[in-house]
Amino acid sequence: MTEIGTLRTCCLILLLAFLFAGCDSVLGDSHSSDAKLISNFQTHEQEFDQLIQMAKDDPHVVRIANDFTWLDSDYHWPRPDSQIGFSQQRWNEYRDMFSKLGLKGGLAWSWDHLIFLTASAKGMSMHGSEKGYVFSMKPLSPTFESLDNIGQDIRNGKVKPRLPVYRKIKEGWYLYYEGD
Repeated sequence: MTEIGTLRTCCLILLLAFLFAGCDSVLGDSHSSDAKLISNFQTHEQEFDQLIQMAKDDPHVVRIANDFTWLDSDYHWPRPDSQIGFSQQRWNEYRDMFSKLGLKGGLAWSWDHLIFLTASAKGMSMHGSEKGYVFSMKPLSPTFESLDNIGQDIRNGKVKPRLPVYRKIKEGWYLYYEGD
């Protein structure tokens, strides 16, 4: 092989390594295990309940992350501080709760009034996955005994992609996984 051919091969290998390093669906999911998430929930159950109450007190703020908010009437960002949906002090309370509870993705209301608390998200919006907690006043389905290897079941066609699947923790509380 010539020097140029070797260089091209090395460049191709490096490019593929970078592409696949960010692609969890190829290399496997790297979300926290169910056991770790459930242990965190049990340790901080009171704080999780408090966070849900905060979200219910701010029902027009349908997505709250560390660095942006969405209102039920305005998803544009950035917006002036007066249009965030609550005070900076309140936003800092949410941020403190997210940090304490390990919620890297914050929270989001769904159209059917579920509250998703995202612990981790991997990949890109059109090709990735997320895992966390969900609060619901109604039973959710489909439920599974474990979500630890559910990404593999999705890739093998045993579970439909892009639809959330659940594991019940206790009444009103579930783990969720969504992805492809």
